[in-house]
Amino acid sequence: MEQKNGNYFQHFPNEAEPGNEIIKMGNINPIALKRRVSEFRKLVEVAWGSNTVYLDEARRNGSEKVGRFNPSGQCAVTSRLLVGEIKTDLPDVEVKTWQGRVLTTDGQVLNDNHVWVEIKTDNQTLVIDPTPDQFPISSPQTKVIVEPIENLGLLGYVYERQKEDTDENKWFLQTLRYPKKKI
Repeated sequence: MEQKNGNYFQHFPNEAEPGNEIIKMGNINPIALKRRVSEFRKLVEVAWGSNTVYLDEARRNGSEKVGRFNPSGQCAVTSRLLVGEIKTDLPDVEVKTWQGRVLTTDGQVLNDNHVWVEIKTDNQTLVIDPTPDQFPISSPQTKVIVEPIENLGLLGYVYERQKEDTDENKWFLQTLRYPKKKI
């Protein structure tokens, strides 16, 4: 995958083909965006490790059980990196990272401390979850979710916002303070 000038999204093969445009006539094309988010996920999941995992996840499962290709506890760092890429490619689109809960449509809590991305245009809001495969009922084949917010129920999910994930709330920064093993 070619990457120039640090903007990953702008350099995909066959991008000029119809249907590959992320924004067309003021609307975000979820299929094209999902394809690009999936490629982004493939790049970042090889870098996941005990130093990028959410602190509580490492404590709960042990640092040796988190790492490359394991999405558990990687939602904050992955979502933050994804937001940076999206903002570079789509500077006029509102992009936010949210912290909250993910539930099934019947109310079962799948994750009570999850981070995901939302993109908002005049016409729609899309939920982008680059790590849904960490949920117990999620299909291992579902590595990313890119769906209009009103369609999430059709997938069996409810994303319940609790607060915007920002540097000010320090939630993400716990990942950076994961205690190192003493030698």
